Amino acid sequence: MRASGRGGQQVNRTESAVRATHVSSGVQATAMEERSQHRNRKLALARLTKKLNEIDSKRYGEAREERWRAHQELERGNPVRVFRKEANDGVRRMAPKRTGRAAVFLKGNDGRQWREQLLYACTRNMTYDRQCADSRVRYLLDLIESSGDTDFYRDRIVETLAGDDEALDLDQMFEIAASFAANGSVAARTAMYSAFERYGFTGAVVFCAEQLVILDGLRGLLSVAKSFHEVEADERPWKFGALIEVVEKHHGNAGGADLMLDGFR
Repeated sequence: MRASGRGGQQVNRTESAVRATHVSSGVQATAMEERSQHRNRKLALARLTKKLNEIDSKRYGEAREERWRAHQELERGNPVRVFRKEANDGVRRMAPKRTGRAAVFLKGNDGRQWREQLLYACTRNMTYDRQCADSRVRYLLDLIESSGDTDFYRDRIVETLAGDDEALDLDQMFEIAASFAANGSVAARTAMYSAFERYGFTGAVVFCAEQLVILDGLRGLLSVAKSFHEVEADERPWKFGALIEVVEKHHGNAGGADLMLDGFR
């Protein structure tokens, strides 16, 4: 969309403004301050995530208040009963809602019985669309750590990346695998490179490329650049420029990367 109002020449001449929409709820956020569409996209997604978190917190507060009312209505002397099925269903509901209670539950119980549910949540983004995946990954990694079963999830994520399941959320899986790779997992790093080579920019999009660049800097940039022929010609400069920004942010001066950018202009 085109930016409105006063600003630099580029603001009024290019369609750099971004409106991010959460499809299932219809919640929207816009950004038009920056000349770069990439920066406006980051601003819009951050604002959208904040709005969704506020809505989520409000719903959780209302549910907690409702449970408190129900608790107050209990007759004095009634025994407290715990139903295992309700507890099980609760854990499955907690993970996508990011309430924090699931992590506490896993720390105090045998997490192996929840392996398949948590693994499914790691490979498929069930609650938010891809625009907000980054806010979900941190919570899933916390659940994995709380389960005390990190090796299992690392190995299964690596195996899943090697598959060809079209229902996978690659953005989310790449970010989780990147966390394992940053902590020394050679298998996770290798699986990420192999998956990106197989999917390319057509299937893995620029966010997955960013995870490789964050991990390995210029080496990651050179690797993902091999698939740039799949990107539309008019999108190559800004996409490659965005990856150079990632290199500079996480690894300092990009050096030769600037020279490579000239080849995409």
